[in-house]
Formats: sequence, structure tokens, C-alpha cells
Amino acid sequence: MAINSRTPISSLLSKLLKDTLTTSQIQDIANKYHVHYNTIINIRDRRKKDPNKQILKEMIRMAISHQKQTIETSKVLLDQLEKELEKLM
Repeated sequence: MAINSRTPISSLLSKLLKDTLTTSQIQDIANKYHVHYNTIINIRDRRKKDPNKQILKEMIRMAISHQKQTIETSKVLLDQLEKELEKLM
């Protein structure tokens, strides 16, 4: 089933972007593409029927990068906790 170019992004993607992108990241994207901050918010919140694909790709890339950093930080913290547990045993 082909996706119509006039459809907004999926609700799952919208939720993931809301949970991941910070205000400063959204502002950076808006500045990069010379659009208003609210344009990015409208794309993220599914109010834009025909989102700019380049902006959407940038939003997804930024969200992926943020999630990877979060995972790496969590791994380091987990390793430290495991080492502390081993010391106590």
C-alpha cells in the first residue's frame, strides 16, 4: 500500500519525535531550513498534511542520534553499577 504524499506522519513517529527532540534541537532544525519554529512543531504534531521530506529526515536523524547517545550513557551507567555490585559481593 503506497502512502499518499498528502498524509501526515504516523502517530508512532510523532510520539517518538515528541519524546526525543528537545526545544533547542527543534530550533536548530528551523534555523537550518529557514522556517518558523512552529512549522517544525506542526510537522512533529501531525498538523502538517504535506511535510517537507528533508526536514522530516533531519528530525528523524536527530532523534536517532539522541537515542544512541542515551543508550551509550545508559550502558556506561549500567557497567558502573555492575562493578559496584561486584565490589559489594
